[in-house]
Amino acid sequence: MPHRAIDTNWINRYVYLSAIIKGIKTDSKEYPIFSEALTNALRRIYRAVAVDIDGTLTYSGTLDVPQRLSSFIVELLQRGLPIILITGR
Repeated sequence: MPHRAIDTNWINRYVYLSAIIKGIKTDSKEYPIFSEALTNALRRIYRAVAVDIDGTLTYSGTLDVPQRLSSFIVELLQRGLPIILITGR
């Protein structure tokens, strides 16, 4: 799959903060594996977007979609990118 150019500093910061959120310490054996996988995922050009509905696309416990997210989804659809809505329920 093709890769896109993206700011390396942004990727490094995103990987670092994501690791903290997931409880992965930067000096652990897991961190380089996590970092490489997430960096590769961020550099890919995607052909579709799959989004969990309950509590991810919508506010938790409601059917309300945040306006910024709604606008972003419309933009992706206008660009021809398929949006796949998924749920575990």
